[in-house]
Amino acid sequence: MRKYVCIGDVHGRFDLLWAALRASFCADSEGRPTAPLKEGRYHLVLIGDLVHPKSREDYARLAAVEPGEFDHRNPEHLAAVAGRTVAEIRRVRSYLEECGDSATILLGNHDWVAVEPGQVLEMSDGLEHLEFDPARGGVALPDDLKEWFRGMPRELVVDGVQFSHAGPTPPMREFDMFFHADDEPRTWWRKKPHLVEDVGHRFGVYGHTVMPDGIYLDPQGRFAMVDALRGQGQYLEMIVGDGDPQLRVLALG
Repeated sequence: MRKYVCIGDVHGRFDLLWAALRASFCADSEGRPTAPLKEGRYHLVLIGDLVHPKSREDYARLAAVEPGEFDHRNPEHLAAVAGRTVAEIRRVRSYLEECGDSATILLGNHDWVAVEPGQVLEMSDGLEHLEFDPARGGVALPDDLKEWFRGMPRELVVDGVQFSHAGPTPPMREFDMFFHADDEPRTWWRKKPHLVEDVGHRFGVYGHTVMPDGIYLDPQGRFAMVDALRGQGQYLEMIVGDGDPQLRVLALG
């Protein structure tokens, strides 16, 4: 029996990530792994997408400009966002390295695009994520971080429980143009919730799709959708043992 702490998509809100790590007793006041984590009694799972803020306000915060002034076509703004993001990612990487085998960070589709720029991911309001795209005014992600991102697993399966960024099937772990053009990675949990059972897992934990009302727990007990850190300040704790996973949704104070 083990406790899993599952934190959804970060998208540049590293302040919320560290708040959740402290609240879940995965990090102490100095940002170091706690004893239960290092001893293996806890296992931390970050569900992916460290990069690319999802609002102009969050971009402005990283660029250190006033809200409303951020311009995603301004190379100076993009360089500022990239520099701040890189510093935060290095801090997260150091923390996870100290956690050892008691923490897993999964690759998200935005992380992959930062490593392999070419596709332009765009918000509904026209905001484009260009800070790590040198061809469009951004700067390249440093080589050591590219290598780290490329080494991130695309899923974790423990005792029949699957953790993956977007969904349960193999195509939802390939972040090519087909993934980004397909509606299924965003809608499967409503339209095809049976997919978790179809691929042979007893439970699944996924992010990618924003849950504006908070973490979604499937009524049939098949999966949890945990992309609710930014909107609701929520994360998931789960006890995995011989029986059904025991779930608890927690919110930052």
